[in-house]
Parts: sequence; structure tokens; C-alpha cells
Amino acid sequence: SGIRFRDMLDGSSQTLLIGESRFGLWPDGFSCCARTRDDMPNFDAFWDGPTNNSIRATFFGFGSYHTDVVQFTMADGSARPIAKVIDTEVLHALSTRNGREAIGSDF
Repeated sequence: SGIRFRDMLDGSSQTLLIGESRFGLWPDGFSCCARTRDDMPNFDAFWDGPTNNSIRATFFGFGSYHTDVVQFTMADGSARPIAKVIDTEVLHALSTRNGREAIGSDF
């Protein structure tokens, strides 16, 4: 993508880059990426998407087999566990790069 560090207005230490998924990643162009969704649980969820050329897309939420946390890499290269009980608004703010949300460092 053409995104540069200067395009991360929220800051690279407050922007999620990569996160775990209980369901793995399948780079088929339809179900390759974990994501958040307003009407699904924050973690350990999956859902079917649209069908394209007889291929049903399946989408995965972030998640892990760890009891309380999911491991993430932030855009600055640091890695950290994030509690599965994190506030939904904070998780969604971390999932954007330029939403201009104020997030404390102790999320």
C-alpha cells in the first residue's frame, strides 16, 4: 500500500498493524485478514461474507487461544498483549491510523 508513517496521524505506537487470530490466515483474497466489526464480539469471532464467483468469503476477528489476551504488533514495530476485555471504542480507535482518537498509553 502507499501508506507512509506520516499518514498515521494517530501515531505508529497507537495503531495496530498485525494481530493474532484463532482461525489462522488464508491469503485467498477473500478471507485473509482479521478485523473488527461493530456487530460481532471483539475477539474470537468469524462470519461469512459475500460470495464471489462461487467462493464464499469468510472473515475472521482477532483472537487467540490465550485465556485473557491477544498478541498484537503495533505499527512502530513493538509487540504487546491486549486484554480481551478492552473497551470496544479503544479497540476500534487502535484499528484506525488517522481517526484522531486520543488513546492513553495504558490500554
